Amino acid sequence: GYEKRWIARRLNPQEARLREERESHVSIEMVDQLELEAGTLMLNMRDNRGGSRAVYTTRDMGVTWEVHPTSRGALREPVCNAGLLRIKAGADRRKPWLAFTNPAVTRPPRRQMTIKLSVDGGMTWPAARQITLDEGQSAGYSSLDLVDEGTIGVLYECSRAHMAFQRISLNDFFALDRSKK
Repeated sequence: GYEKRWIARRLNPQEARLREERESHVSIEMVDQLELEAGTLMLNMRDNRGGSRAVYTTRDMGVTWEVHPTSRGALREPVCNAGLLRIKAGADRRKPWLAFTNPAVTRPPRRQMTIKLSVDGGMTWPAARQITLDEGQSAGYSSLDLVDEGTIGVLYECSRAHMAFQRISLNDFFALDRSKK
């Protein structure tokens, strides 16, 4: 006769976390993607469970995916679209700079539209590199692009108008450091 053998094996922590993420998602959508470094793609996604963003990476063009260490923890959100942008800047060119915009709260209503800068490829988003664009309640959808080498353009739904466009100098993120000294 035919016999099936099941082999039990213990999942390593990364596999266990990935399985939990995959099985517990109601849905993820509104994906921002970028090439983090040569051959590594990052997906940053709205997670309809709320509270924070889901983040995954792949090194093989999507054949396999890994849960990013910051997934469901580093970037708060009230279930909303967000903007993500890779910036070729900084002295340490091994780690790309990333800019990220969204309402920086965990539950509705959407408010506190914020732009954040990570200088270590999205591993950390320090408070010293965050600028509030709009404190009011709004729809909060946003999009990012480079205006020029030193300026980020942010288009977003704001509390004072249907749409707003702001230019943010990369130097503004580091002026925060100087003002605290």
